Amino acid sequence: MNLQLIKERLAIRGVKLNPPVAYDARPLLESHMSCNIDERFIELYHLFNGFNDGSFDVDNYIAIWSLEKIIARLDCNRFPYVAFADLSLDAELFEIDISNINNPVRKKFSGGNIAASFDSFWDYFFSPNATF
Repeated sequence: MNLQLIKERLAIRGVKLNPPVAYDARPLLESHMSCNIDERFIELYHLFNGFNDGSFDVDNYIAIWSLEKIIARLDCNRFPYVAFADLSLDAELFEIDISNINNPVRKKFSGGNIAASFDSFWDYFFSPNATF
């Protein structure tokens, strides 16, 4: 899915987004992780830096985290997967392989995959039938 389209669709849904990161996010992320970061993951944060704290999508109760929150909540035992979103205020966390966003998006607590890839996560996110 086109990253600009993601931002536009979130705005239409009334999600409050943080301003984009004003720095090159790659060195910051890579300094905390022992892997290369997928370019499309970085590009998303150069469009918006997650949802405003306390803001979530009212259709599915998911909040996409800022880079600062991602780094603050890193679990080194799960690399290259990192949590990047939560459902209903941490009832479930969603993890992405930041070295290759074509890998599945996983549920941290309950296990299993929520989507086949980063793109399919967003397709599902905006689907009227989404039940996370």
